[in-house]
Amino acid sequence: PMAAGTFRTMISFRNAPTTLSKIATSLRSWHYLRFEVRDESADGGDFYRATPELGMHRAVIDGLGNIMISESQILSAMENSFDDESLRFALEKILGTAWEIELEPYRGVELQEVLPLKAI
Repeated sequence: PMAAGTFRTMISFRNAPTTLSKIATSLRSWHYLRFEVRDESADGGDFYRATPELGMHRAVIDGLGNIMISESQILSAMENSFDDESLRFALEKILGTAWEIELEPYRGVELQEVLPLKAI
């Protein structure tokens, strides 16, 4: 209902962690899709999301779904920033804030309107 002629679906699967990147890469080749692929294990893992306008974003998440930022990412953001505003922009890019803002309305679609699929 967010965009005419489109559907929302959720797929649950169990497989090796490397499958996430393969799924995300395959979905990314369909340039009009908006999607999220996440490892929802207790240990966390990778989190991919994409939109037609922003492209792909990858983050590492913990078991609760929080994005984990590494020391090297913080140091790189600090080294490449000239002022507070550019540092804030760099950190927002690492966190995927633009992707979060764009995808949030699609998460709010009523569950009755979601077509459930189960992968083997």
